[in-house]
Amino acid sequence: MAEADTIPAREHTPARGDPLGVGTAVDVRSRYLGSWAQGFEVARRSGAAVWVRRLSDGSVLCEPLQLHEVRPAPNRPSRWS
Repeated sequence: MAEADTIPAREHTPARGDPLGVGTAVDVRSRYLGSWAQGFEVARRSGAAVWVRRLSDGSVLCEPLQLHEVRPAPNRPSRWS
């Protein structure tokens, strides 16, 4: 199991009104096509770094994303938080 897969679901308590707090369903911008991919949630947040979890299998991506690479997913609940 990769180290990123062991990140607890609730490691960061978001500030009030934080649109990208832990557990928030998000879309992720593809670095190749520039389009938005659905099916992720915020697993961990540290400043401008965001680790995301794939909802399909619960895996946390091993590389953090920057704030401009994620956006809150409209009307989609999280499954893993």
